[in-house]
Amino acid sequence: MMNMTNNPIALLFVLTGLTIVVAGLLMHKFPPKKINNLYGYRTKRSKNSQESWEFAQKYSANQLAIYGSITGLIGLALLFIPINPTNAAVIISLIVIITLIIIPIVLTEKELKKRFE
Repeated sequence: MMNMTNNPIALLFVLTGLTIVVAGLLMHKFPPKKINNLYGYRTKRSKNSQESWEFAQKYSANQLAIYGSITGLIGLALLFIPINPTNAAVIISLIVIITLIIIPIVLTEKELKKRFE
């Protein structure tokens, strides 16, 4: 098995996944109580009402934990695959990571629309 220092792409996935999971857990444990512009899941839809705000905080925190875990697990799986960190591999990795970060936002917005519009 390769170690993280020999596979920077795996390290990128693991660290990004870990960061996203921690953000989700922090939002779950310490959700913002009132609608604000500084902390929490802040979109026009989530700020429509206190009820939608509270729902968005819980839902998005769970989605972040799920997709952060998926990102981290991909990184752990990549430890078993020898990858030459070429420009193309880095670009593909970044596209996958950005997609895994955007999915929780899309899912949260979709759920807010379904429940509150």
